[in-house]
Amino acid sequence: MSKSQAQIEKEIEKVKATLASLGRLRPGTLSKQTRARGDRYFQITFSQKGKARCEYVRPDYEPTIREEVQTYRQLRELVRQWIDLELELSRIRQVAHAAGRQETKPAETVRQPGARRAGPAGPPAPETGPEPPSEDSPH
Repeated sequence: MSKSQAQIEKEIEKVKATLASLGRLRPGTLSKQTRARGDRYFQITFSQKGKARCEYVRPDYEPTIREEVQTYRQLRELVRQWIDLELELSRIRQVAHAAGRQETKPAETVRQPGARRAGPAGPPAPETGPEPPSEDSPH
């Protein structure tokens, strides 16, 4: 069953409201690492402006970073949903527009059987200007 335009617009507004309510966020992957001497620590790996970055995370701050990373994942998922809904809405609008245009199409634009269909106009002809002087003529 296809959704109506109003249903999709309502879902988009719900996604926007959820996006607006998101808290602190940061991209990346939080992982626990082990040093050669055996002690453990957390680090966050992410990319910023096309560069891979890795930062140490204090053990007492790990829960905060973990929550921010989860919020970033929610952001990405909500944006994906919003885009999917907008694409679906665009398709519905395009079909509605085409249906409305077909109803108002004048009868004389309907192609008669056996009539030739006009092809594409093609690229415009190059502009012609004054010819450059030949080598034989004085400058």
